[in-house]
Amino acid sequence: MKINSKNELLNFIFVQPFKITDIFMEISKYINYLLIIIGCIVAIYAQAGEEQDVVILILGIVILMFGLFRISSTIPSKKDSVEEDINND
Repeated sequence: MKINSKNELLNFIFVQPFKITDIFMEISKYINYLLIIIGCIVAIYAQAGEEQDVVILILGIVILMFGLFRISSTIPSKKDSVEEDINND
């Protein structure tokens, strides 16, 4: 990539990384949902047989909980928003 001006250089240095992080965040959201679905399928599969496989069931639950944890970590705290409202008044 050839950079001809100072504005193009600044754009490449400061704007380009934000575009990459936006793409990563979008992909990360789908990975969270995929983890939840895979965890559910594995847990259901472990209980489908006559004899339950406890190790596979635990693995499915761990994958499911990890996906839920990642989604819940992206949700902002209600306490923070209440404090911001009080400070703005």
